[in-house]
Amino acid sequence: MAENSSCACNDKVVIGRKVQVVFGGLMTGIEVTAKVDTGAYTGGLHAEEIKVDNDELYFKPFSKTNPVVRIKDYRQKWVKTSKGDKETRYVIRMPAKVNDVETELELTLAKRSEMKNELLIGRKNLYDKFIVDVSL
Repeated sequence: MAENSSCACNDKVVIGRKVQVVFGGLMTGIEVTAKVDTGAYTGGLHAEEIKVDNDELYFKPFSKTNPVVRIKDYRQKWVKTSKGDKETRYVIRMPAKVNDVETELELTLAKRSEMKNELLIGRKNLYDKFIVDVSL
């Protein structure tokens, strides 16, 4: 076993490469299947119509049929895309249940409509709560 790979696993939940996410807060009632991506630091959420107006961030999560979410608590950060490019994205924090475990997810907003998964859960969101078993 590698020196840094030890863990106290008793209070962590084992999850597979796909998880069920039920959002709370401003996205209450939205439920999606997410891909667990341990190679990504933060998570990524597919959003449409992303804009900022009067210091508030507006977006439609996952599809144009979902209502617009308006949030004041957001920031921007540089991320490396799946193609290796760097771009600025908005970052939000949202309460959610991941496989029935209550947590808060930090997610970047991006147009992921051409991607296979509309929601990625990165390792920052997994830390200290989950263990990933890719055979599940």
